[in-house]
Amino acid sequence: MPGTQELLVIALVALFVLGPERLPEVARGASRLLTRIRNYGVTASKELRGVADLSGLEQEVSELRRELDRTRADLRRAVRETVSAADPSPRQDTPLGESHREPDAHASLERGPDAPA
Repeated sequence: MPGTQELLVIALVALFVLGPERLPEVARGASRLLTRIRNYGVTASKELRGVADLSGLEQEVSELRRELDRTRADLRRAVRETVSAADPSPRQDTPLGESHREPDAHASLERGPDAPA
């Protein structure tokens, strides 16, 4: 960062090169340019902070996914336990995966009234 002496030398050189008529105009233009640069820096830093916040969100999403997977596994386990508690003795005559169905009245009508049940 330039000190006071350096700024004074720059101002004197600018006064000699530009003259007293154009110096205020150039100073205003330089001021506008510095303001734009400063605003660009502020905008860029806000965007970088936003990106940093996104990485925090990614971590939260992955934690929520893990929690959802754990909850899903717990629900599946609870459903299996409930089903097994409701039917404690599995049928010996049906293969695994098939449910035992009681014969319904509709099937006996298809066989006919004289057919054995």
